[in-house]
Amino acid sequence: GYFFPDIDVSAVGIYFNTIANNGIYGIREQGITGSNFSNNIVFGNTSGQIRSESVEGVDGDLVLVSNVEEDPKWVDPAGWDFRLTEDSPAINNGTCMPTITEDFVLEPRPDIGSGLCDVGAYEGFVVPAVVGVRHGGTFIGGSFR
Repeated sequence: GYFFPDIDVSAVGIYFNTIANNGIYGIREQGITGSNFSNNIVFGNTSGQIRSESVEGVDGDLVLVSNVEEDPKWVDPAGWDFRLTEDSPAINNGTCMPTITEDFVLEPRPDIGSGLCDVGAYEGFVVPAVVGVRHGGTFIGGSFR
């Protein structure tokens, strides 16, 4: 996870990340003013997902926009495949940012087809493979194009 203790810094920005399965918080900050943590999937972290703490009465003014903290419906998190499935709550629910034009694997952001942005490190979703079997000219399950 990300941890920002009380340090002499302001306006930390964390955008379009997938932060999962840490033994602590996914994102934790203490008294940093003007920070913006947006469009992140933060899920399955032991201590919690996002935590902001005031330090000596300083309110961090943390901005949180379009983060997903519920089950993001990844393809195979046990196998470290954190791409999104088509029924993920992260699909088309991000807030597009003009300065971020590519995802983690250099796919265009926003999506060319929809013009919308997904939350997290990956733009777009994985369509499950459909295996069709032909037997005597008849389809048995699946589909062919």
